[in-house]
Amino acid sequence: MIRNSKVKENKIRPLSFFLFLFLIFGLFFAEEQAKETSIEQIKWTYSISETYSDPIVDEVNIYLITADGSVFAFDKFTGSRKWRTEIRSQNSADILLYQNRLYLPTGRGLYSIDKNTGELIGSYETSSPILTKPIIHEGLLSIITYDGEIIVLDPLKQLSKDSFVREITLAGKTQESSLALGGKLYVILNDGKIYSVDPFSGSKYHLRTISESVWKAYPIPDEDYIYFVAEDKIYKMSKGGDISWSKTLEGWLAPPTFYEGKIYFGSNNGKFYILDNKKGELVQTFDINGAIKKKASISKNGIYIPSNDKNIYSFDIDGKERWSVSIDDWPSSPIISSGFLFVISHSGIIYGISTMGCEILSPEENTTVFSWSQFSGRAFADIGIKNIEVRPLVGNILGDWQSVGSYKEWSKNVMISGLPEGEVYIHCRVTDLDGNTEVSPYFEINYNYLSSPEKLPKIIASYPERVDTGTAFVITFTDEYNRPLTGITVQHGGSIYKVTDPKGVFSFTAPAKEGELILTASHPNYKTETITIIVQKSILTISLIAAGALIVILFIIYIYLRSRKWR
Repeated sequence: MIRNSKVKENKIRPLSFFLFLFLIFGLFFAEEQAKETSIEQIKWTYSISETYSDPIVDEVNIYLITADGSVFAFDKFTGSRKWRTEIRSQNSADILLYQNRLYLPTGRGLYSIDKNTGELIGSYETSSPILTKPIIHEGLLSIITYDGEIIVLDPLKQLSKDSFVREITLAGKTQESSLALGGKLYVILNDGKIYSVDPFSGSKYHLRTISESVWKAYPIPDEDYIYFVAEDKIYKMSKGGDISWSKTLEGWLAPPTFYEGKIYFGSNNGKFYILDNKKGELVQTFDINGAIKKKASISKNGIYIPSNDKNIYSFDIDGKERWSVSIDDWPSSPIISSGFLFVISHSGIIYGISTMGCEILSPEENTTVFSWSQFSGRAFADIGIKNIEVRPLVGNILGDWQSVGSYKEWSKNVMISGLPEGEVYIHCRVTDLDGNTEVSPYFEINYNYLSSPEKLPKIIASYPERVDTGTAFVITFTDEYNRPLTGITVQHGGSIYKVTDPKGVFSFTAPAKEGELILTASHPNYKTETITIIVQKSILTISLIAAGALIVILFIIYIYLRSRKWR
């Protein structure tokens, strides 16, 4: 669902009292407007069990493993389950997908599964839990255990003791603190020691030791450099171990992401940072409502931030807030694929969230539409809109999709033909600039369909034929079966009135001028009725005028007769 989140860009500048009030009211009304135009984005959900790792996707499926070792594959477009496999070993690290195989790090070792069938292919037992995602690099598969054992395997062989190549041991604990770059493995231990390891020869080299302790460093590469976090500090280090820069920030830092010369990451105090990669200068900061403990997803689609306030926040790549979606629990790192945002909550619910959508705003729901009717609405696509389409559905009969343009606010006449009259649903969907088309369930709105306006029932209006000027009178509206009609719109000149009385009674005051009073009564599901009433002077007014005129005439005659007598 699209809604205005409570995220605000953190900018400090002097504000006058009046400007402050202006901003407060502006934000309030912006929030109210956004809520009114919300679009449901969650396309599907599936509940499994508690999970600590992030999902992974390919062209058609999404794969994940629960904390207790249940492995699942789902169709990423529909959420239907493809298969389930039990390996019955606890998991806390992410899955690796390589050449149609899923490599699953667990507390007892590494497992491999066929991604198409879920069949267990092999396993490799370790003496220590694997709390780091397996690494494929230059034809070798490396697993790094919590106790600092680096086990190098041949991925071309079935996973077993026979696939063993070599083992390199580091003196320390580590988890989620390794990466491959330039033919070497770089491993950061919990005590701050950083090693360069050659998986081909087994040689290792201690590059340096940092002063901070490291729980999870989440290192990422950038050509010949490595970025990693330690407590409240982020580092940029060369492959040779030289520190190019480091920056201390607020909060315990989450996994960073590198994209087009910038570093993106959050912290557990709810701040989200964007740094320039050259010098580590702060480019932008957001305040998010909850702690950020997972990696944000950054691409040309935008910035997607998982927050422990149980929301996923969406920004464009320039940092402008777009929307947020609420889920049931803390989210995993989000994954963008094929017009979807995939995330799994800590409690084990998988969400397929659309990054595009549309809604129909006019005509209003439950009104009557015809074979040729104008529709209008709103649409969005994070990467940009290529096309918006609508189609009718009557019973089980689907009409064809019809394009209504590519603008965020759209309006176009739509043809409904070849369908039986009665209840009709209109669907709406979007295709983005990458060619991803929104999947069902679509936005849906209900109407009454008639092939021609002439088939609309009449509005029956009961009213006096004549009324006196300036007097109040009532009009009663019913249908052809004498049932009260409410929701009638009455128009007189430029004034519009709404009939809200449940008995269909409308009160009006006649104008002070004589003549014809013309009112129009309309209702979306009825023919428009024209009401004509004669407005006249009241009989009492006419009688008073006549009496006054008679008195004047008699007075004139009296004066005349008196004057003749005096002569």
